[in-house]
Amino acid sequence: MNEDELNVKIRQDLQPVTEYKTDIEKSLVEPVVETFECLDSEDKKLWIIGKKEGYFLTFDEVSAEYGLAFRNIVGSLVYLGDNGSIGKAFHTLVERDDDKGESSRKNFKNKPQTKTLDNKNFKKNTTEKESGFLPFRKRNSSRLDG
Repeated sequence: MNEDELNVKIRQDLQPVTEYKTDIEKSLVEPVVETFECLDSEDKKLWIIGKKEGYFLTFDEVSAEYGLAFRNIVGSLVYLGDNGSIGKAFHTLVERDDDKGESSRKNFKNKPQTKTLDNKNFKKNTTEKESGFLPFRKRNSSRLDG
């Protein structure tokens, strides 16, 4: 399969897609073959057909399925697996992006709140051992000066 044949196939496979069709079309790039590391098998040669949010839409001409990949921290392309249709592959990309954003929002909401105590309440209600803090002591300025 060459680039032109793949572009024709992508256009045909996009015709029945209703959800995310415009977004898919915006993410498409000129197809190029790259070698991808696979998590559960040997490396694969796949077509990169789209890019969005740090992910790559791929096409495997052997299985005739679309999938998803990303570039890891050392720069290698890592294949996440087949998703079937181009619509399903893009939907998986959107879900991953939503999960990433949602989990960071959850983490932000669940961060422990720091409480500030005024000195009166701190001294009255908490001992030095309980707090883990030592009281502030004035330093001998003559020792610092010289």
